[in-house]
Parts: sequence; C-alpha cells; structure tokens
Amino acid sequence: GNEEKKSDEDAFFNIFALHQNRDVGRGSKNCVQETMIPEWMDVVVWGHEHECQIDFTESVLGTFRITQPGSSVATSLVAGESVTKKIGILDIRGKQFRLHTVPLTQVRPFTTTDVILSQHRNRLDPEDNHIDSKVTHALEEEVQLQILNAKEKHDQDLQHAEEAGSNVVDVIKNQKEDPSKHPVLRYTLVNPEKVLVRVRVEHSNFSTLNNQRFGAKFVGEIANS
Repeated sequence: GNEEKKSDEDAFFNIFALHQNRDVGRGSKNCVQETMIPEWMDVVVWGHEHECQIDFTESVLGTFRITQPGSSVATSLVAGESVTKKIGILDIRGKQFRLHTVPLTQVRPFTTTDVILSQHRNRLDPEDNHIDSKVTHALEEEVQLQILNAKEKHDQDLQHAEEAGSNVVDVIKNQKEDPSKHPVLRYTLVNPEKVLVRVRVEHSNFSTLNNQRFGAKFVGEIANS
C-alpha cells in the first residue's frame, strides 16, 4: 500500500530535464507551468531560458528544487544575458543533494545599462547650441564606464572560477609560455580584451547620434562596436 509506494519513491532520485519557456509573464498557453511537473520530482533542470539562474529555487509546489543553468554565451544583448554564465556539478547521495557552481571563463564579458538624457547628471538642455557634442561626450563617458565594469566583472569571474576549483587561468598562462608542454584549451576567446557593451538611450526631445560613427570610437575595445 502506501508504505510500499513510499519505499519505491525513496529508492530513486528523480531528475526532470526540460527545454521549454518558463512562466515569466508569457501567458498560460506559451509556457510550462511548474504545477504541470509531477510533485515527486527531486530536481528540475530547466533549459531553453537564457538567463543563468543556476542556484536552486523552491518550486511553487514546494516538493522539488529548480535550477536554470541558462545559455553558455550571450546570444543577444539583453540584461538577462549579462548575468555571469556558470555550469553546475550536482552531487547526490541518497535523497541528499547539492549543486557546486563554477563560472565559465571563456565567455566574453557583457554589461548593459539605460540612459535617460532628460535625467542625465550633466543636466543636458536640448535647446543648447552645443547639445550634440555634449550628448556625445556624456555617452562616451557612459560607454567607457561600462567597458571598465565589464572588465572588472570578468576579472571577478576568473577569481571565482579559480576559487571553485577551475585551473583554466593557469592553463591559459602556461600554454602561452610553452604550448608544447601544457594542455591546450579547445575553445578560447578571440581578442579576449574586447568586451560586449549595450547602452540603451532614451532620447526624447534630443536628436539622435549616428550609431556607426559613435561606435567607431571604440574599435579595439568593444566586440560589438
């Protein structure tokens, strides 16, 4: 009876992997609801969604945990893609489990921000005769700040990866010194010094800039310029 069913449940650790939209305001017909998943699952690995939310969260049912690893690279320049990309190693012993996460190091760092010109700290005036040059200068400063943020974030990710047990930093250093004596990473970033930056500008009442001309100022620093 019930005791036998309980014994069967305890004999297995149940992992459910799916590749579907999650319910994040898409409407009930365009996603999988957590309530559709059998409550006897232990862990759900949710694919398809790109944002890395790899740490366990409790389901709405309260009977299983969900991990959303996200995409391994930024596939579009949206805020969710700027979250640090990670992999997870799941340790299981009986019904006990834990997730050990490691940041990916060969992912181009990416930051994004929004700028509202009418609320900018420089108090920009659309009627100013020199407004175009002032807007250009203000946005150049913002891009440079995002470049610094992206590089700092990448350095932190490398440090966290090393603390999590990754030796990729040493491997890259050693293979540069003598590739014949050290393991070679199959995939590494081309021009790793370049970062991805997106500055979304709300420019009501202000004239727009020439995107190509503006982006040309950052060639060599930004991969998407």
